[in-house]
This record gives sequence, structure tokens and C-alpha cells, in this order.
Amino acid sequence: MPTCPPPLVHENVAGKLDDDLRDEAKAHLAASPCLQAVAEILIALRVANVPWWTPEQLRARWGADHRMRWFDQRADLRQEITTALTGLVFNTARRKSPAFQAELIDSVIEDSDIGAQHFEGAFDPRDIVVYAPVAEIWRELVACIPWDAELPVHADLVEAILEALLAEKSAVFGAARTPVLSAWDVRSAIGARAWHMRIPLEVRVAVDEARLVREAQRPRDPFHAKDELTIAVPRLLAQSFGLRDLKPVFDAAGTTMGFALTPSRSDVVLAAPPDERDERRERGVREVKRAG
Repeated sequence: MPTCPPPLVHENVAGKLDDDLRDEAKAHLAASPCLQAVAEILIALRVANVPWWTPEQLRARWGADHRMRWFDQRADLRQEITTALTGLVFNTARRKSPAFQAELIDSVIEDSDIGAQHFEGAFDPRDIVVYAPVAEIWRELVACIPWDAELPVHADLVEAILEALLAEKSAVFGAARTPVLSAWDVRSAIGARAWHMRIPLEVRVAVDEARLVREAQRPRDPFHAKDELTIAVPRLLAQSFGLRDLKPVFDAAGTTMGFALTPSRSDVVLAAPPDERDERRERGVREVKRAG
């Protein structure tokens, strides 16, 4: 089961070069299908530009102080981010503490034309998943998704998320990986009733015909859920199902990746209050309906 590892902590940082730390970070990400999938999902969210996961909301949730502490051991990353957002001279930026860098970044963003989108763009999702509390990010994502919104809603984003969870090849490294969810996981999470109510008739017919052909040609070779999803591909699932129908898929992914349903004490301290999350979710639903 591809559970997510904790945030990377480097040993003997003082004795290592920037290249050494970069290599360790890359190896940490390469060894975790879960982290790769979450990175791909975060990238898809940026491209989708949905109203319930905006740069402004993300900066309010995980501001500069949070993020500089994520990268406490990576002076090179903090230097690059600080210089990109504030214009502070490269070597000077490196010598500053995470707290100073965060305060400077916030000051520049508030007092200039550099907005939350530039702030968010300065942080590579591949670095975020290596050093940030990924379980916390995943739970926040699930809390913000407007599950009661009607389709068609962000079908391209839903497709990208499903592909990231089902992928047997990393979009980050191009190498084979164990998928976060198997086709059986997705098919069983959706459930038979929702499947037969939502999947178009012609697709269900195509699945049934493929099963009969398989049995006729290779009677000892079972027709699995994986075979069904080669016909009912993620794009079709994203176009056919409402977000509410796919909520169990996200729950299954969270369980597989090892994200506890009950937040840890540290998450409780950092997490937005339930009423605030509900307000964000309802606002997202309203904006989606207006856009439609």
C-alpha cells in the first residue's frame, strides 16, 4: 500500500552541499507514489483555477511563515523564493532566518503589485509534498471541494485527479510506480448503483460486450475492474459522475495514503475551524453555480 511518508528531515545538514540536499529530496519523492500523486494533483489544481482553491485562500491557510518553516533545512530553496518574491540580493537572502524571510515576503506582497498568485507560484508542488504536512493539505482539499455541486463541474480537474490516483507511471519522473488506487478500489468506491445510474448506456454495453469477448477468447482470463476502466476511462468518469458520487473515491485514496480521518493534535491547532471550512465550501458551491 503506497502510504505517504512523513516530511523529509535531512541528517547532518551542516555537512552537506545544496546538491546533496536536492538529491535526497528527489530520492524521497521518487520513492513515494503517494507524494508523486499529491504533487500531480496540486499542479492540476493550479491549472484548473477553481474558486474554492485559490492562491488567496492558500496563502491565508499556509502563509509565508508556515512555508519558510517547511523549508527550514533548505536554505537554497528559501533563498530562491525570497529573492524571487522580494528582489533581495541572492546571498543576502540566504543568510536571513526563515522568520525574517517570511516577514519580508509578507511585507512586499502587501505593499506592492505582487499578489497571492505570484506567492503561490514561487513554491514548487514537488518541493511542497516533500517538506510540508501532506496529510493536512489533503484533508484541507477534501474539506474545500464543493461536493454537492452538480456536474458538469471542473471535469478536467476531476479527470486529472483520477488519473493521478490510478497512474502506474509517474508524471514527475516518467518511471513506473504503484498506483495509489487500483481500478477495483475506484470501481468499488463508486458502487454498483451509482455506476449503473450514471455511466452512459452505450459504455455499459461496450463493457459487457468486452467481457463476453474475453470469456469467449480467453475463458480462463478473468475480466477485471481494470478492464472496465480501460473503456470507462477517467475522462468519462469525470463527465458522468457528480462530485458527491466521487467522494468515496477521495475517502479511499486518503485511507490508502495513510491520512487519518481524525486530525492529529498539530493539525487541529493549524486547521481552520469547521464553520470556516463550511463557509468556504458553500461559497465555492455558490460561485460554481453562478459560473454555470
